[in-house]
Amino acid sequence: MRFSEYIKDKILICLLHLLCMILLMGFFYITGYNRNAAALIFIFWWIILGIWIVTGYYRRKKYFDRAEHILENVDQRYLLGELLPASPYLEDRIYRGQNLFLLRQFASKLKTMRFTMGTLTVLFMVAFLGCSVALMFTDWQNQVLEMIFPFDVQVNSQNPEYDFAKEVDIVGEEAGVKDSCVYRIYENHTNTMNTWLYTHLRYFGDEYRREEGTPDEKKIRKGSDDDAYCRYDTYMGLSDYNHLRKMLGYSTETLEKNEYILQMKQRVYKETGDFTDDVKLQDLGETLTCRKICTESFSQDGHNGGDYIIVVPDERIQQMTPYYSELAVSVKKKVPDNL
Repeated sequence: MRFSEYIKDKILICLLHLLCMILLMGFFYITGYNRNAAALIFIFWWIILGIWIVTGYYRRKKYFDRAEHILENVDQRYLLGELLPASPYLEDRIYRGQNLFLLRQFASKLKTMRFTMGTLTVLFMVAFLGCSVALMFTDWQNQVLEMIFPFDVQVNSQNPEYDFAKEVDIVGEEAGVKDSCVYRIYENHTNTMNTWLYTHLRYFGDEYRREEGTPDEKKIRKGSDDDAYCRYDTYMGLSDYNHLRKMLGYSTETLEKNEYILQMKQRVYKETGDFTDDVKLQDLGETLTCRKICTESFSQDGHNGGDYIIVVPDERIQQMTPYYSELAVSVKKKVPDNL
């Protein structure tokens, strides 16, 4: 038996492994899984698969070489089933005793129903793959929801003075309030951060740049009106920020007067890296410097900013203009679906 013949016999299994690898690769890409870790998984997968194929080939070759030797030295070839060497494989055992007769009967039936059996095999394979993909995407959706909305309950109001008293009472009656935070998102009539993101993220391409490469402020203002980002850069006070971090189980942060923390999505940070040296944030004529960039899940799809939020000391935030108000709640028990 040649190795090419053995591979041809195992081609369906190899194709199944390849299909599973492609599906897993797509799942890793969609979920933003670390590329190095994913590559390591696939490398070990190929190594283990290769070892299994090579080991199986040598074991089967040894078995068939012995069977061929027996066949060459026996006159009554119909006794081959009784003379075959012992094998751990179930498919080898069917050639022993009465099994050979039953096998021929089964093969005859299978030959007359090849189309039906082939169709059923394909349907079973499609159903199996469909279930596998559904389970993968269900797990992915649960992870994405946890990343996008890490708080148990979060409510937004465009009225920056709204106190959410009614909402807190309802949540308390339905699920019990473990902790809650009513806070404001602020702006200082600047859009420096928005401008940089509009002109550097791959998602926007060159849409917000002039031909010479400079930012097109008119299109950027229009883009803000279309809710890609808020009209102005979004800010949050340090005390509110630390309160929210405690609710999510994160460590708290500290800031000096002219420092800020850039809280942004991990997906965006993977694309941009640390770009704060290119962005000169100004507030009341003073230049702010970035102390650090945080990328934990922080509900940044319109609640705590869009893609990012700039965290500044409380004494600085008090001089800014309230933009909109937010409520975040941690509950004691499961939130009802109809809340």
